[in-house]
Amino acid sequence: MNRRIISILTLVIATGLIIFVIATDREKPLGVEKGLKAIDFTLPVWGEEGVEGSLSDYEGDVIILNFWATWCPPCKDEMPDFMQFQEDYGDLGLQVLTVNMYYYERRATVEEDIQNFMEEVNVTLPTLLDIEGEVNNTYQPPGFPMTYIIDRDRVIQQVVRGEINYEMLEHLALPIAKETD
Repeated sequence: MNRRIISILTLVIATGLIIFVIATDREKPLGVEKGLKAIDFTLPVWGEEGVEGSLSDYEGDVIILNFWATWCPPCKDEMPDFMQFQEDYGDLGLQVLTVNMYYYERRATVEEDIQNFMEEVNVTLPTLLDIEGEVNNTYQPPGFPMTYIIDRDRVIQQVVRGEINYEMLEHLALPIAKETD
């Protein structure tokens, strides 16, 4: 009888340990590098007074997170590719989310500069404004543009420093969308 109780207790303890290890191992640590869970943030939405948006609003989608500034020629050059990619593949659960690094814009004309950029490029993507430098302090981009490709569990799969084009987006983001679609 004692052997049976010891066996049952051992089995219960082992099962509990296995469940504990599985449950605690599932959550990735937060960070801004490949393989880490992207740090959430909430910022004002461009053109929508009093409205805020968050990275976590798009959890469950493959997120292409792009940081840009109005004075950055490659940022302007890549924006049409982001918009076309969103239009072509958004139905696969892909979302391009852009963040203007307001913190780095010219203070005297920032609103006008952003308005001109948005109109000139005809930006149709959700755009958040990093007015206080919160995202800058967290993500610390070494330059612009900077793009993160984040999977449906909000884990960073790719970090692209510099300009990205449509073909690169297809190569880097589509496999992530299709493997979890």
